[in-house]
Amino acid sequence: MNINNKFYSIELSDENGTITAYSSTKQNFIKESGGLRALLEIKLLDDFGKGIYLSSNMAKSFDVTNDKDTYIFNFSDIYEGISAKVFVRCPKSEPFCYWSCEINNSTGMTMEWIGLPGIVSENKLKGNGGTSELFWPFGEGCIVDDVNRREESEWLHYRELTYQSSGFNGTFPGPASMQFMAYYNDLGGLYLATYDANGYMKSFEYHPYDDGLCLEIRHFTDGTDGNYKMQYEVVTGVFDGDWQDAAEIYRKWLTTTDILPKKIADRTDLPEWYGESPVVALYPIRGKKDIGDMTPNLYYPYENVIPFIDEYSEKMNVKMMALPMHWEGTAPWAPPYVWPPYGGEEQFVSFADKLHEKNHLLGVYCSGIGWTAHSYLDDIDISDKYKDEYICRTPDNKIVQSLIIGKPIRDGYDMCPHSPDVAEIVKGELEALANAGCDYTQYFDQNLGGAGYYCYAKHHGHPAGPGKWQTDDMVNIFKKATENIPTSRMLVGCEMAASETFIKYLPFNDLRYNIALLLGKSVPAYSYLYHEYINNFMGNQNTIDKVFDMLENPDNILFRIGYSFAAGDMLTITLADKGKIFWGWDVDWDTEAPEQENICELISNLNAWRVGFAKKYLHLGKMVKSESVNGIGTYTMKRLDGKLIEYPDVFATTYEAPDNTQGLVLTNYLRKEKEIVFNSVRKIWTNPNSETDYIIAERIVIPPLSAVIIDITNA
Repeated sequence: MNINNKFYSIELSDENGTITAYSSTKQNFIKESGGLRALLEIKLLDDFGKGIYLSSNMAKSFDVTNDKDTYIFNFSDIYEGISAKVFVRCPKSEPFCYWSCEINNSTGMTMEWIGLPGIVSENKLKGNGGTSELFWPFGEGCIVDDVNRREESEWLHYRELTYQSSGFNGTFPGPASMQFMAYYNDLGGLYLATYDANGYMKSFEYHPYDDGLCLEIRHFTDGTDGNYKMQYEVVTGVFDGDWQDAAEIYRKWLTTTDILPKKIADRTDLPEWYGESPVVALYPIRGKKDIGDMTPNLYYPYENVIPFIDEYSEKMNVKMMALPMHWEGTAPWAPPYVWPPYGGEEQFVSFADKLHEKNHLLGVYCSGIGWTAHSYLDDIDISDKYKDEYICRTPDNKIVQSLIIGKPIRDGYDMCPHSPDVAEIVKGELEALANAGCDYTQYFDQNLGGAGYYCYAKHHGHPAGPGKWQTDDMVNIFKKATENIPTSRMLVGCEMAASETFIKYLPFNDLRYNIALLLGKSVPAYSYLYHEYINNFMGNQNTIDKVFDMLENPDNILFRIGYSFAAGDMLTITLADKGKIFWGWDVDWDTEAPEQENICELISNLNAWRVGFAKKYLHLGKMVKSESVNGIGTYTMKRLDGKLIEYPDVFATTYEAPDNTQGLVLTNYLRKEKEIVFNSVRKIWTNPNSETDYIIAERIVIPPLSAVIIDITNA
């Protein structure tokens, strides 16, 4: 059968409803031969937690009816006790279709997830000789051009999402911070999204399928053992453009919801420093990185770092936030307990007081809601506090080791967010930190995007499978744990960036976008959608040494600073031996340090814009699609696998301020000047400290390690 309008044509099998073609007026996006996914997939769990995989292709009878612009696919007797209906609304005036389903389940078995709709595209990604790219909503947003890069990774490869939780995956809300994917090339794109304002658990994934590319959306059903009715719609459609155009489609829906908090410009509850763009300084007080010897280093006692904080504050003319790691009194990366600090509470509080006296800030890293049974970095014994109800269970009801943080750091488990004790534990730890003078704590490190872990326990009081209960329970933890800590006093955050549903509760986060470089390229989709509601910081840059050889790519640190600035994030430095700015957290201190003065000059020049005239754009503004600019070239870096990765040598990002003016931010992060030519005469600001200091010209030479702002309000 065929469903079509002036925008698209969808071919579905008359035998089983499988999507066999999905075409715009210019191209078909569906794999044209070989294996295709069924329109609908269902996973049941038997009494022993073993998966039973079903699909609409197994139905003994199939028919289609329609009511105006809605088609109803009826699948009977898929399995004994299972039948289903798939609904698709296809408004004639739109390039989009809206899918949902109902499952009749009288098996008595738990239903774990539903897959809808089944879409397998041709693998025409650039890495496979094609011209296409895939936008994946992991973290800040990731452009995938080679599916094999992920599949060849021992720890990042695609796997079915279940417990054990793997961390770096497409769970939403969680590591996937937004609810859309897009597959596109110069002829246009295919858009896939869920329009869900309530945080139902789902996954957005991609992986090889036969010789095609599966674009997979799965919907977790709260472990129901009865019928299921989807409470939102899946959206598919065709569009012209790239990831920014797809994000614009998604934003149009997003702004009709109440998911997000008030815009930063309208909030009075945030601390004053949030608008002062502090530069975050990361460093360990013990050891040199995640693992190994934990002997106190030059940054212990705590106050030893203050001369370096003073030095960089003065040199770069910035406010600073000290953000120590390995400070926990239990053991480094040993959740859930962090308090009291290593060395005792008295010296930690004294450290906080002395930082504040000098107008600096204090933050700390923690490790989220995991349970540490044994630390390999330090002695820890909290077995007297252990309760079975704390710990997540597998589908077959077993307790197994966490995959998020494990050996060689610790033996430990993931804690179930449903346990009321978990919220109380977090509350106690956060209140101790706030009372000690912390301005920020990334308590939910390892809870990527703020996600709670999957749990299948039938005796915890929650449904016996993943679902919206996880979202609701994490929100309960965020609320309960901070009920006595106003945001004006201390902010709380998570690893990477708070997923869309959790932005209200986690307003400042370690947005380590660089993890996307392991899989493809990072793009600032998070800022594109959410920047006027939340600002994050550049993060600890963990895993950057798994992407690049630092000395082969000496300017990669300038690239990363420039990228964060252009994306609207607050900037970060990591400190290593002798107080030097280093490549990133977890790069071996024996590596030669980067050139220092260029880094300081770049941060000084860029942060001046964030706190100066461009604050209305870079702190408060909404990112919009940028126009093309003549003169921008390519900056190339070499991966450890020998393959090259390319980015613009000048970043061009556009922000719309609350006063509706628009500024094009041109960031020259490299050590050479760049000439940029415009299509018409423009107003160009070159002085971050003055709105009246500008030139009128058709071209501009941007000095090295600096930025300019172009007025494009009426362009």
